[in-house]
Amino acid sequence: MTDKLQQQERVDFILGEEIPIEQIIKAANLTSLLKSVGSESVAISDTHGNIIISEGYQKGTNQIPTLIMSSIKAMIYKGKDWLAEDIYYEGEIVGYLILQFKEEDIRLFEIVLKVLSASLKTIIFNTSKRLLTTELHTNTVKRSYEELVAMYSDLVKSEKRYRELSETLEQKVEERTRELKQAHMTMIQKEKMASVGQLAAGIAHEINNPISYIISNLNALKKYIMSFDEIIRLFQMQAKEDKAVIEAYKRLKIDIKLYDSVEIIKQCLSGAERIKKIVDDIKGFSHIDDAELRDVDINEEIDKTISVLAYEIRSRNASIEKRLCSLPKIHSNPNLIAQVLLNLILNALQSKPSGVNVVITSNVKDNNIVISIKDDGSGISDDIKTRIFEPFFTTKDVGTGKGLGLSIVYDIITSMNGSVYFHSEVGKGTEFFVTIPIKGDVHG
Repeated sequence: MTDKLQQQERVDFILGEEIPIEQIIKAANLTSLLKSVGSESVAISDTHGNIIISEGYQKGTNQIPTLIMSSIKAMIYKGKDWLAEDIYYEGEIVGYLILQFKEEDIRLFEIVLKVLSASLKTIIFNTSKRLLTTELHTNTVKRSYEELVAMYSDLVKSEKRYRELSETLEQKVEERTRELKQAHMTMIQKEKMASVGQLAAGIAHEINNPISYIISNLNALKKYIMSFDEIIRLFQMQAKEDKAVIEAYKRLKIDIKLYDSVEIIKQCLSGAERIKKIVDDIKGFSHIDDAELRDVDINEEIDKTISVLAYEIRSRNASIEKRLCSLPKIHSNPNLIAQVLLNLILNALQSKPSGVNVVITSNVKDNNIVISIKDDGSGISDDIKTRIFEPFFTTKDVGTGKGLGLSIVYDIITSMNGSVYFHSEVGKGTEFFVTIPIKGDVHG
């Protein structure tokens, strides 16, 4: 209502015959202004939907789409991909300003529409004045001069504000596209980790059953051999006068074979138990049976991660030193905690080709759990330190790294209201620090 009153006050002084809005719009030379909007199409129409001037519409199109005009007539000025606003002249609605676009961020085009509408109102007002000056008396021109200067100043300010908005529009679109791409790739990586975890848990379950049979049978076999040993010794005592039996006992090395059999079974049991522990760690690492959130022991997750990376550690001739303090449990998603630890420890192991030493520390500081993973690898050069948390940035050879590991670590930890940072020196190594708050739910 205020806009209408202000518009009426602006045109109250106009004398002479009323000028049609089509004549004013065409005389205002709005082509450059409409081209700078940046939307798919922009048009000015009369109240019947007939296009007076447009930019972006297909050549030969002279009518606003019926669906849009029906909405406007029903006092609806916003759709999924369009916005509209009334055009006033001498206090009456004489047409509509309509924007159509493809972008999802409708708020930005709402601002563009407001700026464009304000500019258009001023231009219509000034153009009508310019057209009427040939019919107005010199006194009328003098009386309106100061107002014209003030309105021109407002127009300059509006145009400047609009140009600044137009210049940043492309940058904002690029930033939004990059954010969406990053979120999409992060989601894909998390889905991959979940799938790998599910597959690992299934394999672990399948291996666990036969390993349990093997361990059970080896234990039974061990008992049987011990029984055989007892019987053979008893038989030897009874047949001690029979030289043939004693010679056969010595020739066949029964005592040595019995001893070796027990030792072999012990080694088999040890190997089977080791396999069972690895399987249990893999199953625990995958957390396939866990709910999304549960109480998590960070030290247990570190042990499981090291167990899962056992082959990587051996193949790289690496050493792992743990300096773990007693930690309170946190209520969090164990899958995400495991993913953070896996990425950071694997990065440390890959910090140099062979013989890397990795020190893993955990403690509590200022109501936060602090995890440190330090290596004596090649370190990170100063020119890339600001980029290591960027998605898709990697220093590894093509095909060996996608540049998502540290980016996902950063996203997970910050979503838990924690922080991740590092210190590094070329040739001396890198130390990553992760802090996770203790109190409250840590959702991730």
